[in-house]
Amino acid sequence: MTELQRPHLAGVVLCGGDSERMGRSKPLLDFGGESLLRRVVRIVSQAADPVVVSAAADQDLPGLDPAVLVVRDSVPDRGPLQGLAEGLAAVGSRCHAAFVCTCDAPFTTPAYIRRLGELLGRHDAVMPLSGDRRHPLSAVYRVGVAAQAGRLLERDGRRMTELLDMIDVRFVTPDAWGDLGLDLDPLRNLNTPEDYRQALDEFRAASSE
Repeated sequence: MTELQRPHLAGVVLCGGDSERMGRSKPLLDFGGESLLRRVVRIVSQAADPVVVSAAADQDLPGLDPAVLVVRDSVPDRGPLQGLAEGLAAVGSRCHAAFVCTCDAPFTTPAYIRRLGELLGRHDAVMPLSGDRRHPLSAVYRVGVAAQAGRLLERDGRRMTELLDMIDVRFVTPDAWGDLGLDLDPLRNLNTPEDYRQALDEFRAASSE
């Protein structure tokens, strides 16, 4: 494959949400003996370099490896679109594309991330489609999408779906990574205490096999 088809990937981990449904800070949740954010950053860093954490301006974060770049929202309360724009902009010219996910995705894997990067081709983004649900926060974007996200924010756009209408997205189904033999769903995220408990149970069950 050419470099255009198989780009060197950066990683962007979004953690600026208010965790309202969870009732406590998601990045600080314990997951398998480490904070949820540290776990996700560690996994992403095995397939992407550099890794950027995009956080709210005053958000408390667990200690991270010094190599991880933390960027803060320059404008508050504009949701994941703001975090995406800040994170991709921070990557700058260091790579062609970045894997973007949230800090509450404990089952993402390096193999899954690399596979999405391989599928990007000449598109602006490659994104999972599971059933009729698109997953814009478990996807690979070209870093140039930061400019389009910025223009949308300037018009007071807040929705990721608006961005998807502006760019060339390749949608892929779980069949695209089905051969990787993943035990746990890389698209799984944790929004509520029940989600958290169930994910821990699944993780412990998989770890004991």
